[in-house]
Amino acid sequence: MELYKPFWNIYCLIERMKKNKEQCPHVLQRLQALEKLAIFMEQEDIHQIPQNVKDALAKLNEVLVTAENLIQRFNKNHVLNQMMKSTNYSEEFDDLNKSLSDAFVALSAALHIYQGQKLDEQDIRLTEQENKMSEQQERLNELQERLKERERELTEHKEGLERQEDILQGVQTKLAHQMKWNYCVLQ
Repeated sequence: MELYKPFWNIYCLIERMKKNKEQCPHVLQRLQALEKLAIFMEQEDIHQIPQNVKDALAKLNEVLVTAENLIQRFNKNHVLNQMMKSTNYSEEFDDLNKSLSDAFVALSAALHIYQGQKLDEQDIRLTEQENKMSEQQERLNELQERLKERERELTEHKEGLERQEDILQGVQTKLAHQMKWNYCVLQ
């Protein structure tokens, strides 16, 4: 955006007008507030800025160009002419001040809406992520339950194998005794 050029031009012109501050009482403060908003908007991706903010920025640019022209005209006039026409400029500066105030209010409102929309989008994304995390936690709990069930089954299977091994050892011991008895009888 080319919002910086009018700001700097106007600041330079206002510096030249320091002795005539009564002619533009609040223009400098308005410009500084608008500049902060413009700097903030410079940091945003131009493609993500909604149309109402773009419209407010276009209106601000028009007001800045008007302000620059008015201050240039004011500075070009001779000091004596400025004193004679001070009432004309006073009204023009009052109108400029109102225009700057209106541009500030419009841009602030548009930015407020834009920031609200961004917060809403972030809330939606956060809720979606929380839902996904909740689903993943449920899946994890289910997997842990299955794992516990498998561990129980393996423990039962192991115990069954141990019982069978005990039975086999008992049978083997009996067979060994019978074989000894049979061997003794045969001898």
